[in-house]
Amino acid sequence: MIKLKSRREIGLMRESAELVSHALAEVGSRVEPGVTPTE
Repeated sequence: MIKLKSRREIGLMRESAELVSHALAEVGSRVEPGVTPTE
């Protein structure tokens, strides 16, 4: 069943996706061979 989202819900989803995108970009820029997860 498809549940329609309100404009507010869509806006919140957009904001959270942008935040996750920035976080993944930051983490991705620090990944290289030999770097441990705690670094």
